[in-house]
Amino acid sequence: MKEPAPSMSAWNGRTPSRWTRTNGSVYPSTPVVSSSATPVGPRDTFSLVPPYLRDDEADDLGWFSEYGPEQTRPFRALRVWATIAHLGRDGIAHLVQRTAQLARALADMIEASHDFDLLAPAVTSVVAFRHRPTALGPGTTEALNQAIPTAVQRRGRAFLTGTRLSGTAALRACVLHPDTTEADLTVLLDEIRTAAREITA
Repeated sequence: MKEPAPSMSAWNGRTPSRWTRTNGSVYPSTPVVSSSATPVGPRDTFSLVPPYLRDDEADDLGWFSEYGPEQTRPFRALRVWATIAHLGRDGIAHLVQRTAQLARALADMIEASHDFDLLAPAVTSVVAFRHRPTALGPGTTEALNQAIPTAVQRRGRAFLTGTRLSGTAALRACVLHPDTTEADLTVLLDEIRTAAREITA
């Protein structure tokens, strides 16, 4: 049975440029996922008022200046084209599938543990969860999960960020590199436990 497609909200923060590595250091180039079947939505969003920048007599596509704030653009599409040309459809699909598989593996580790709670299904490469040491009360657990991301980052062996789900502090792990292993995921959970012990000591 095919898994249901995730809702657009599940893709929050998951731009295609992350998987294809086409984002630049200053101005990114990235594909855009739009629910609009026509260019009217993006065009109306970015179109500028001065008449010399908009040609109302143009065809449905209009000018490039009507699709973003910049008026001069480098050849950013080359990065996207080169990535697609090198990897192909199957190669890009593998990157997405591999990182999604790793996220599901992390979710399975969390559900099998006694001190972590999975807060949402892992449908992309993002996993939301909480660390819940059995000896701590709810209030302390909330403060602990707010402090863990910074503590883990400072230790320098793993990286994750924090977020909030339904008003509750949560940990957010995002798997991006296809060479990540399940051993790396184990290191992440161990680092969270170690950081938590340091915080509550």
